[in-house]
Amino acid sequence: MAFPTSLYPVTEIVNDTLNATMFEPPPPSLTWTVLTATSLSIVALTSILGNALVLVTLTVERHLRTPANSLIGSLAVADLLVSLLVMPISASYELTQTWRLGRAMCDIWTILDVTCCTASIMSLCIIALDRYWAITDAVKYVHKRTPKRMMVMIGVVWLLSLCISIPPVFGWRKPEDTADPNNCLISQDHGYTIFSTFGAFYIPLILVLAVYYKIFRAAQARIRKRINSRAKMGLSQSASRSPNVTNRHRTSIFQSLQAEGEATENHLADVERPGGQNGTLQPGRAMRYSRRLNGGHTALDHKDVTPEAVTTTEALQSRMVNQKKILFSKERKAAQTLGVVTGVFVFCWLPFFLVALIGPFCSQCLISDVIRSVVLWLGYVNSMVNPFLYAFLNKDFQKSFKKILFGRR
Repeated sequence: MAFPTSLYPVTEIVNDTLNATMFEPPPPSLTWTVLTATSLSIVALTSILGNALVLVTLTVERHLRTPANSLIGSLAVADLLVSLLVMPISASYELTQTWRLGRAMCDIWTILDVTCCTASIMSLCIIALDRYWAITDAVKYVHKRTPKRMMVMIGVVWLLSLCISIPPVFGWRKPEDTADPNNCLISQDHGYTIFSTFGAFYIPLILVLAVYYKIFRAAQARIRKRINSRAKMGLSQSASRSPNVTNRHRTSIFQSLQAEGEATENHLADVERPGGQNGTLQPGRAMRYSRRLNGGHTALDHKDVTPEAVTTTEALQSRMVNQKKILFSKERKAAQTLGVVTGVFVFCWLPFFLVALIGPFCSQCLISDVIRSVVLWLGYVNSMVNPFLYAFLNKDFQKSFKKILFGRR
């Protein structure tokens, strides 16, 4: 006996209700909610306080209002807006897992999110470019580094960021992106995904990596040039006090010292082995070290060199070894600083933009809501860390911070 057709809708409703009940995820526990709320609040509050302190310092301290620091100010403004206008709403959305503010507010929030985060990332790019120009073309760039030029660069950053965030509001998105009133999603349109992710991150990433590599190479060259200049100056001063050292021997000595200044870090191991004291070579080792760098000959091999010249040469060689250690120390510090700056930037934003790029194109890729939330807030963490990397580590800013917070000069 067949079931009456009038019962089919009732049966379907019952089945749908049972399925929804069976597969609906359980509500988060109180412990998870408290821990999540606390963690997100710490990120937001730390970001607000750090970036606000940077802006207050730039406002109060007149000597910090330089064209270069205006770029740091733009970065702080972008990060402060992220922490004030974007993070609180995002935190509420994370905790409730439901969008309750309506479609218009969803559009406003996504525009603010994309604009401010993109402006933060692009501000890092112009800071990198500013540092590169200041190192590679210092004399000319001093005249080009005007407040007007900085304002133009900052204006371009914010204009480009706005151009990346607005298109979905004017229709560059899929109908299903706005179909569910309980969800607030950025446009999943394939064309917009490529446009936004490459414009907001991948192109700036390539630019930052390339510029910071060039900055390191330029800084390395300047450090080595400075060390060699000091060696030449020291040779001239010592030789002028040692009349028994001939011009021919002075040239030989300088070639030896210059070779040491251009030696690789592997040669530094000889200095750190037993036999050296306080980073200097003993006389016998100094002669052998110089002989090795000059193909088996040193300035001390000439018979007409007096004991006074020998002492002068050994002192210069010892000084050069110390300067070479300083050279490698400075290069290592420069590499570490640039490595931290770029590493933090990549660590914070790359996971988010990988998910943002892959998600719309891979319908079979199961990216959980937890992963999406983690990579999103990891990107927000960059706004919290930026004040420490670009302002708090600066000695001028440190003095001003102490003065503002503790009244210390």
